[in-house]
Amino acid sequence: MKQTKLEREREREREYLGEINETLAPPIKAAAAEVDGDVALKLYTEDRKREMRNSESANLKRRERNRYLKRIERERGELERRRKWRARAAAQATADGLIDTTR
Repeated sequence: MKQTKLEREREREREYLGEINETLAPPIKAAAAEVDGDVALKLYTEDRKREMRNSESANLKRRERNRYLKRIERERGELERRRKWRARAAAQATADGLIDTTR
């Protein structure tokens, strides 16, 4: 079963707090819980920053790819329009007798 990110974070926090509870005396536990909260917050913000950088990088790559694909589609459309225009112009010129088709 796949764990969500929040579940993994909670599990890590429980494990870490469990280790503190097993090894430290009660007055030290309270101070450690405060420090642990600070450490957890710091780790969370670092992870979050890393995720944001990774997602920004992925977003930039996706945007660049989409931009490239749109440009390709635009070029294809332009070429297709030109081809159709030339075909129409050639057909019209043939109909008008401007192009000799008796080869």
